[in-house]
Amino acid sequence: MSNWIALDTLKQENVCELCGSGFDATRQLVGGVFHYRRTGVLGLERNTQGAIPVTLALQQLYINLPGPSIYAPSYDLAPNAGVDLPSCEVDFVMILPRGGLNKAEIILGECKDEGGFVDSKDVENLRRIADALPANRFETYLVFAKLSPFTPEEITLARAANGPYQPRVILLTARELEPFDIYDRAKKEVGKDLRAGSPRDLAAATSQIYFSASQLAAPATEQ
Repeated sequence: MSNWIALDTLKQENVCELCGSGFDATRQLVGGVFHYRRTGVLGLERNTQGAIPVTLALQQLYINLPGPSIYAPSYDLAPNAGVDLPSCEVDFVMILPRGGLNKAEIILGECKDEGGFVDSKDVENLRRIADALPANRFETYLVFAKLSPFTPEEITLARAANGPYQPRVILLTARELEPFDIYDRAKKEVGKDLRAGSPRDLAAATSQIYFSASQLAAPATEQ
């Protein structure tokens, strides 16, 4: 026997007013027509959707990099007096402490929403900051994350931020940010064994995907 439930009291788990039994209403709502709107932080201003790639990048790094970590979004970096470094914002900072004689790992991130572009200023700022961190104490990596594929120009700019014999650039797109296993889709597309157990693994995987001779010679394709 059908009955009605007021919209104010409708829940996923409901109680039938005729027999008193509980039931899950999800399947009965599948055929309904729904409209969606932005809510919470993303509902305040449209430009806050830039938080989405930052959130996805931090989530993937947290899931795929084992061990304790410290991470925080949106940092304004300013040099000490007399230090020749740029004042700039980084979308996130992630620190992975290491025990013993191992160096702590620091990840600096620049993220772009769909339609955004990583320009020379973005790359140069992160490169100079990474170079300024003491190499005897830290291993520093640079993450550039986008919700759309990188252009050939962006790939060229990012590649230049690698140091001599020092792969430290990590490129992530929606292909890597959406699946639980960060390289689940990329492995199938590029046909290579890509590892993601450490920042060094991520930088090596980026070099395999984007910076090999065959990849640099091939035209960019949609992901």
